[in-house]
Amino acid sequence: MEDIREIFEKIEAPLIFSSRNSYKNLTLVKDLEAPMSVFLKKLISIDYPLWDNPSLAHDSPEGVAYRETLSGLQKTFSGFDGLTLDEKKERVERAFIFVRELKTLYPRLSQSHLSKTLPAVDAENKFSANPEKLSTPVQYIKGVGPKVADLLGRKGLKTVEDMLYFLPRRYEDRRSIKKISSAQIGNKETVIGKVTDTRIQQYRRKRVFEAAIDDGSGRLTAKWFKGNYTYLRKIFKKG
Repeated sequence: MEDIREIFEKIEAPLIFSSRNSYKNLTLVKDLEAPMSVFLKKLISIDYPLWDNPSLAHDSPEGVAYRETLSGLQKTFSGFDGLTLDEKKERVERAFIFVRELKTLYPRLSQSHLSKTLPAVDAENKFSANPEKLSTPVQYIKGVGPKVADLLGRKGLKTVEDMLYFLPRRYEDRRSIKKISSAQIGNKETVIGKVTDTRIQQYRRKRVFEAAIDDGSGRLTAKWFKGNYTYLRKIFKKG
């Protein structure tokens, strides 16, 4: 199970990104409500360790404040995706306050247990101790090098900080499997089938790799307009 520090970081990361450039980045953040709901459920599932300090009961001032703050953070993200930009900005600012309060309250509930799982949850961002590391050029990250750094630079990713806050544009739930026959045109659907044929098709001057897929209910053709065709043929074999 993730410790509470990791969950706080996952909640804060999109908030920090959204607030950068005087909240101009907020327009780039899409579908935030669903992942935040997941993180908050994980946060709720972690019992704060009252057993380490019997005097801190659930109805203690600290326990009550923690639960109320957590409830406030949940309400902050309720209906978030449908809000106007100004309303989202207000919610993000409010979320920052709730998260800081939670990070302050949690250590009070059990300092002895927290020292094992939450070494650095104070009001200061943990990166503030080493700001120079955030400005490190991506070229010097292990496994990157000049060529990859050039490709990343074209997307505006030039430093470690840029990489940390390069968040997904959307989230896709691929757990719902559809039959090919019931897949709807225009929708993003997930299907599972068997490769029945592969070929490289010529469309004017463009070569396209195609793989026919059958799941018993229907058949579709997947197309790759870019890529290493030798590699694709090796991966997508008949059967």
